[in-house]
Amino acid sequence: MKEGIIHRFSLFGTNIVVDVNSGSVHVFDSVSYEVLDNYLNNLSEEEIVEKIGNKYGQAQVREAYGEILQMKEDNLLFTKDDYSFIPGLNNDVALKAMCLHVSHDCNMRCRYCFASKGD
Repeated sequence: MKEGIIHRFSLFGTNIVVDVNSGSVHVFDSVSYEVLDNYLNNLSEEEIVEKIGNKYGQAQVREAYGEILQMKEDNLLFTKDDYSFIPGLNNDVALKAMCLHVSHDCNMRCRYCFASKGD
């Protein structure tokens, strides 16, 4: 059974899988990425091997499937969300904006400055 949230995408030929709850970022090869895609569609190991075994080889597909299960067991993929609300804390209040004022008096004195050379 899958739990947790993952995001997966390909960018410039690189297959990237992000486990949201653990913050883990993984680079998958094409075999593992396709196995993961089928795993997410609730196919069993045997169904996945039957479906893409001829394309990559049965041994590689089984190895990729095992690695995905191992990553899940090691809490690197499909990690449970262990966030809990703090009792008594008002969780309904949303922070809408935060301003960070690093400096109000610039000391660089640039001629092109919109703020009168920092004065």
